[in-house]
Amino acid sequence: MIVMVVSFLQFGDRITKTMRMNFVYNTRAIIAGLLTLFTVPLHAQEIIGRFSTSVYGWEKFDTVGTSGNVWLGMQNFQVDVNQGNFTLSTSVYGTASLSESIGDGAELRVRNLFARYRTEDRTLELRLGRVPVFAGVGVGAVDGGYVKVNTAGKKLAFTAYGGSNVPGSLVYDHNRDLDKNFLLGAQATGEISTGTRLGVSYVNRRIERQSYEGLRPDSLFNPVSVIISPGSRATQMLGLDASHAAGGGINLYGRFDYDLNLERTLRGELSARTAVTDQLTFLANFIYREPSIPYNSYFTIFPLSPVKEFEGGVEYALSPTLRASARYAYVGYDGDLSRRLSLGLSTTYLSVSYSGSNGYAGELSSLYLQGMYPLMERKIVPTAALSYSSYRLEAGSPDETMFAGSLGAVVRAVDHFSFDVQIQLLSNRFMNSDVRGLVKVSYWFNHKLGIL
Repeated sequence: MIVMVVSFLQFGDRITKTMRMNFVYNTRAIIAGLLTLFTVPLHAQEIIGRFSTSVYGWEKFDTVGTSGNVWLGMQNFQVDVNQGNFTLSTSVYGTASLSESIGDGAELRVRNLFARYRTEDRTLELRLGRVPVFAGVGVGAVDGGYVKVNTAGKKLAFTAYGGSNVPGSLVYDHNRDLDKNFLLGAQATGEISTGTRLGVSYVNRRIERQSYEGLRPDSLFNPVSVIISPGSRATQMLGLDASHAAGGGINLYGRFDYDLNLERTLRGELSARTAVTDQLTFLANFIYREPSIPYNSYFTIFPLSPVKEFEGGVEYALSPTLRASARYAYVGYDGDLSRRLSLGLSTTYLSVSYSGSNGYAGELSSLYLQGMYPLMERKIVPTAALSYSSYRLEAGSPDETMFAGSLGAVVRAVDHFSFDVQIQLLSNRFMNSDVRGLVKVSYWFNHKLGIL
């Protein structure tokens, strides 16, 4: 609890000093959402969420050989407030330096913050605010609205969304022009027969780019300083996907993404999985990919080369708690190729895996081991992990090795609280002995209110 309080107080102090404006914008949005929800009666209100705070520390060396301890505080707040058919959902996280060695910066980011209305039979769902989007080729977040309609006995579903495109910083920027920075899209999915599903999706995204100052020649070829305002990055895609679950443990999946602006295929995928017996399963996968480049990007002038990946594998259950797997992949590039092998063995509390690759993408061999074992009716769960890797970028380059490990525990001795402690170790040619520590405290809550 002391770690939680100290980290939270110092985090708030950093926010006040360095991100006051962004904090005000996000706080206003949260308060507005709460007031909107609280305009309805509260007698059946339910609040579910989690608050966690953690401190991550390591020793940092500068160019002259001196070192100093670095401490980073991290906060995470997730809460859902339910009232009948209405829900207010929030997910906010922030980071702040608790030591002066890496500056005085702090960040507060909002993953999502939206009000939702959903009918009891779930045939209609409306969302308003910062909404996460997972709709075929449309993936991301939007500051706007989202609607989903289920019909024909929930065998058909229509989804549409639109609004301002969320920047990578996840901070609301009210100065952006909507016509240069938006996200629009839709998806339709349907069960065309028993076990067969088909989906069609569309997305149109614009990302505004900041203006900058540069030197350009005038009419006499003298360098002059000008303000350059590049156009917003434009992406417009159409997607098709289908899946089929047949009898006898056969599952098929296909996907096709097409760039409407550049008129080219972005991605194609076919995969199959079949269970021969209760213990034995075979799988196969083919992926075709081309580089995803915005329409008005400078890189569109360069020739594009696709990547084709073929993978096959097998999974076998040696017992109800012991499973083994093996996969082999062939990746084809323009004029070259790469091969990849992965092996795995897992039990209830322990897993071991090996992966190796060679060819165009370099040579890599890595072994990974992780385990956990619950004690005292899962109130204490010790955890440990080890990994060793050997790699080189090309045949003539020297081998590089790396070792990493961690040792920790998750403690849930008190209801609604969990404590995580972990020590991490990294050793390679650049860092002989890099030791880091993590302490995390989480509080889980679920309350029903009887107000009014």
